[in-house]
Amino acid sequence: MGDYSHTDLLFARPSFLNGAARVLDFGGTLNTYNSSRTADEADARALASDWEAVGKEIRNAMQRESNEQKKTSSANRPSRKS
Repeated sequence: MGDYSHTDLLFARPSFLNGAARVLDFGGTLNTYNSSRTADEADARALASDWEAVGKEIRNAMQRESNEQKKTSSANRPSRKS
């Protein structure tokens, strides 16, 4: 499977500067997460993202199989000599 796709919709994505600022943030006021208005919206977004990852994996597998078939068919062709 090689390149595993994953989603991080429900996790914070801090930058270097955010990390540096958190050193002095004793109250935890800088903690922000990718939020949704409702739990149902969060579930729908996460589910859609999961199916997108599944589709990407299927496309990648189909592409690898196609490439493998091309290699196999070209290796089995008789060579032409003039």
